[in-house]
Amino acid sequence: MAKKLLIFMVALGLIACTVAIKQEDSHFIKKGSLIYAEDNEAYFLYDVNLMTKKALEDYIDAIAHGHVTHFFMGVNGQRTNYRTKVSEAMWDPLKNDKVFPDVAWTKATRTLYEKGIDPYATWIAKCRQVGISPWVEMRVNDQHFANVANTHKTRARILDFWRDHPEYRRTNRQGRKWSDYAFDYSQKAVRDYKLALVREFLEFWDVDGVSIDWMRTTLNLPEGKEVENAHFITEFMVEVKKMADEWSKKRGHKIGVAVRVPICPKISRQVGLNADEWAKMGLIDVLITSQSYQTHFDMRIEEWREAIGDAQKNVSIIAATDHGFNPYPCGELWDAPRGRRTSMSMPYSLAWADNCYADGADGLYIYNMMYSRDVWYKIAEEGLSKNKIRRSTRCYPISYIDNDILFGDVGKDFPDTDTQLPRITGKDPVELKIKVGTPPRKADVSVILGFEKADNLADAKFTATLNGVESTSYTHIFLREWADWYGKAGAALAFKFPAEAVKKGYNTFKISTDAKTKIIYTELKVKPQ
Repeated sequence: MAKKLLIFMVALGLIACTVAIKQEDSHFIKKGSLIYAEDNEAYFLYDVNLMTKKALEDYIDAIAHGHVTHFFMGVNGQRTNYRTKVSEAMWDPLKNDKVFPDVAWTKATRTLYEKGIDPYATWIAKCRQVGISPWVEMRVNDQHFANVANTHKTRARILDFWRDHPEYRRTNRQGRKWSDYAFDYSQKAVRDYKLALVREFLEFWDVDGVSIDWMRTTLNLPEGKEVENAHFITEFMVEVKKMADEWSKKRGHKIGVAVRVPICPKISRQVGLNADEWAKMGLIDVLITSQSYQTHFDMRIEEWREAIGDAQKNVSIIAATDHGFNPYPCGELWDAPRGRRTSMSMPYSLAWADNCYADGADGLYIYNMMYSRDVWYKIAEEGLSKNKIRRSTRCYPISYIDNDILFGDVGKDFPDTDTQLPRITGKDPVELKIKVGTPPRKADVSVILGFEKADNLADAKFTATLNGVESTSYTHIFLREWADWYGKAGAALAFKFPAEAVKKGYNTFKISTDAKTKIIYTELKVKPQ
């Protein structure tokens, strides 16, 4: 208790000395903002010929269409993409590794360094030129491929610091889960090592803010002691806030602090990320509610608002998307989680944005979408505004809460995961809930079901209702074998409804049939007339 009180008093002092900035409202990031998050590796994986100052500037120009307001630059995974003084760069030879894996990522970052080009300084300058706010983003505990750190070609990303100090890890287990290998933030040596990086970021670059990504990984404390050791991560955030305020004074403008945390307070607190407490202590300006590796269409924003209370007048609550989603928690092998993954095309992105805004999101955070470049550029060009949403075709699928970094054990500790699928049909109605932010006025409306197999659908008879309104007709959707949409369904049916059947919030869809089959995917599609 004494330690928590000390943290709180320190935070009050930080609030008092925060640089005063004139704003139209009390939110540092204004309502309606569209934040683009650049993954720490995406730009460096493709073409070494793009490692020029002009190509870096052209990249920003490609998204500068007036809709993107902020650019969050991921500068590190385990290792950094720039010449660090306090850690290890991507191209630094690994100690005790006879053949360094010279992959695209290491070549690209080394090429920039040898040319004397700092990609982040280049992006910051270009962002300021085109009116986009530049932020730096830190992955505090990235453990990609840590379970194959000594054999996989991507071992180039692994820190020697991590290899040299197994005692700094949150478990002693050697398994397939990356989170088993994560750093333990209850240890001061770990916190100091990572805080040195934050300090270096602020020293190297004149940015508008620093974002701390706690979703890579979500597990940052000793196994089973996440709740009791949460104060260590709060202490870390106190130090980040101190540095942001210190550099705000040096730069002559406010430097904000953002955090990316799990989708709801319950999950976040269970893993020791007390972001509601950070908000009340004045440690953060932006709270980004997020999933581990996929999009959910019910982001629980109202739960965060309730948890942080009056602090929400000073903290922007931003909803995060990923570049894909799953209809339900999948198992192993052929039905692996990514096996039924659907990419976030524009109709899905618009529906997701609609639900987020309807639930009170202050803005949107586009994460991992640079791996779907056509959608990444299209969102930048057309935006995800409320007006754009109303005028566009949008698809509202059933998804679920993904709370484990490697997809396994979903629901083990958090049974409320919004999981509705798969379902077996029969004469007794199957009931499904589909969330819609903005009901259509004049539109073609259909509920599309994806079925595991097509064997017994040809002669089946169906009865379907949406909020008690019976479907006017249904049609079979032609699919090539194991299509890339509708959860890789074997067959799909579209049930048509009048636009007035759709309501704001949760829509109840019921279906009964004389055929026993498995529903693996569901979406409500709105096509404005």
